[in-house]
Amino acid sequence: MLAVAAVPSKEELLKRPVIKRPYLKAVRITGEPVEHGDRILAPALGVPYGCKFWSPVVLYTTWDDHAWHLLSIVALAEDYGHPFGEFSLSTSDGLVLALMRTYPLGTFCASLSQDGGETWTHPVEVNPPALNFSRTAPAMAV
Repeated sequence: MLAVAAVPSKEELLKRPVIKRPYLKAVRITGEPVEHGDRILAPALGVPYGCKFWSPVVLYTTWDDHAWHLLSIVALAEDYGHPFGEFSLSTSDGLVLALMRTYPLGTFCASLSQDGGETWTHPVEVNPPALNFSRTAPAMAV
């Protein structure tokens, strides 16, 4: 009889160590992990070597892995002149959507991946000009 491995809980997933070298000098998971194909993706903020600002990065793991690994950098904060403060992911129909907020400005930006989070479109501002979202955390419902 085959033994079936228990599926880890969200808390167990978040306790897994992050393998940050050789690309990131600091990293922290900032939002809920999402399933995409055979991977589990986690939104995180990381500081790449050679940079000083927190940038949105995507980490991945699998159900039978024991660590998080860097999958991609969504946007390099140095290109924007300020760090990112919050970041979340959503998946639908094979796409991955990233919603980010800059810090301290509070501007929301969105980026789309069509290849499971490996590459991203250039982030675009999604704030309607008449609304002030500076006190709202980025969150998505699918």
